[in-house]
Amino acid sequence: MTLTEVARAIGMKQVSSHEVTRALLHRIAQWQPHLNAFMSVESEAALNAADAADAELAKGGLRGPLHGVPLAHKDMYYDAGKVATCGSLIRRDFVPTVTSTALQRLKDAGQIRLGTLHLAEFAYGPTGHNAHYGPVRNPWNVAHITGGSSSGSGASVAARLTFAALGSDTGGSIRMPAHFCGVTGLKTTWSRVSRAGAMPLSQSLDTVGPLARTAEDCALLLALMAGPDPEDSTSSHEPLSDYVGATRASLKGLKIGVPASFYVDDLDSEVARVLDETIAVLKREGADIVKVELPDQRQLSSAQPARARSRGCRLPQALDDRTAAGLRFADADAAPERPRGSRRHLSRGDALAWPGTRGAQCGRRRCRRDHRTGIARPRADDRGERRRRRPERTGAVATADAVHPSGEFSGLALADDALRLHQKRPACWHAADRSLLR
Repeated sequence: MTLTEVARAIGMKQVSSHEVTRALLHRIAQWQPHLNAFMSVESEAALNAADAADAELAKGGLRGPLHGVPLAHKDMYYDAGKVATCGSLIRRDFVPTVTSTALQRLKDAGQIRLGTLHLAEFAYGPTGHNAHYGPVRNPWNVAHITGGSSSGSGASVAARLTFAALGSDTGGSIRMPAHFCGVTGLKTTWSRVSRAGAMPLSQSLDTVGPLARTAEDCALLLALMAGPDPEDSTSSHEPLSDYVGATRASLKGLKIGVPASFYVDDLDSEVARVLDETIAVLKREGADIVKVELPDQRQLSSAQPARARSRGCRLPQALDDRTAAGLRFADADAAPERPRGSRRHLSRGDALAWPGTRGAQCGRRRCRRDHRTGIARPRADDRGERRRRRPERTGAVATADAVHPSGEFSGLALADDALRLHQKRPACWHAADRSLLR
């Protein structure tokens, strides 16, 4: 059964969610040792969720188009409270606190979580190999690769271990597993489906999309996931199309290009036969098939390293400029907070004292005088001056510099108590300092 068919059957009570979930879990237990498609299987939780879905349906409740349908997805979509390894050992204990928007929308539509699916480490790899968790095997021939990085998604759908699965596509990670495993994959338009809560690989290229058995199933999942999301500022606000209805539209007049050259030069004979049969079906449905001569990708691929080196030469300057701009912005952004931070710091004491500008000016005058006349000695009439007394008020902090007879501090005393001392104009100061202030 396809995703659309099983969802309809559960909704019409022709089969229970528990029966469907139990059948899939039995098949997973049978084939997981051979395929390694799953990263985790949550049998008990899935059956409990299926029972809850059946009970809700018995009372007339229907959450959405996927009510009670068990699904599994690539292990890079965060589900709050559930481990998301992203195919890496360093994240084997990573438990996100948020749920990805795409996954949450499928949950809202009624799906049940079977577990998580295998992938290349950090979704980066075209073959399906993973040095930490082992390779995923192709259900059609375990000696063949599945393609990546959504290897578990492609293999599990092809092996009928799940009715559909989410993958991700940055440079072919949905398209290659779908092609290698013989299922339908949909690489969505960038920003059509929110990427919030999905492990990022390349923000300007990452897309969220499904793998399923039919185009109609992929269209159903896209219709449930697509749309703007406040958690993803790049998500598109363009109106949604009738994706499911589009799968039933006529192909008459639709122009489809078929590449020649190296695409078919080394093609396996069986694959070539299936390709010819597919083209014949498209023609019969009214599509206009056009042979397309594309540049030899093997030659173009040699230009990429040169282009990368050229861009690499410009990268340091670009990074320096952007870093400097970022630092300026961060500095301006933090500016309003600095006075508040200073006030919090200063409020810890009753008064603060440190050398002031008058003390510095006195020091400069002293240096000039000493340079001209030699080291000046204290005058005799200074010896009888009284030494500085302690402040009268408890808790006040006075400066270590002298107080001029005019009442000015040669050092700065901040806070109320010190300012009151300033206003009282105490007559005591250091004799040596007094001589400098003349």
